[in-house]
Amino acid sequence: MPQITQRLSFNGFDQKVIRLKLEPIMAEIEATLSGFPLLIEETRHANGTQGIRQAIDHEFSRHSGWKNIAVGGVDWTKTNADGRAVGVEVQVSGRSDLLAVDVMHLSEQLTDGSVECA
Repeated sequence: MPQITQRLSFNGFDQKVIRLKLEPIMAEIEATLSGFPLLIEETRHANGTQGIRQAIDHEFSRHSGWKNIAVGGVDWTKTNADGRAVGVEVQVSGRSDLLAVDVMHLSEQLTDGSVECA
């Protein structure tokens, strides 16, 4: 199982999560990211990022309320009972251009109010 070994909060993120009552969704995100078997093979090219991404997406799809946008937006979003949404971008590639696109998606949806936290 993957482990979350460090968690950093920026720009008042933790306080915002508490104020908007999003703690249960954040706990679900952490459980989802660490709730699947991550098997490593000792052969070359056997541990590509595609399989990891598929496992993470599968875990999010198993939990109710998560919506997936495959292209052009935040990967996964969930809204609490108060209508407050959290967005999750899944980045398992080392390609910096993909990271830049993910940051752009998060920024756009934070700016337009689609999500409150990402």
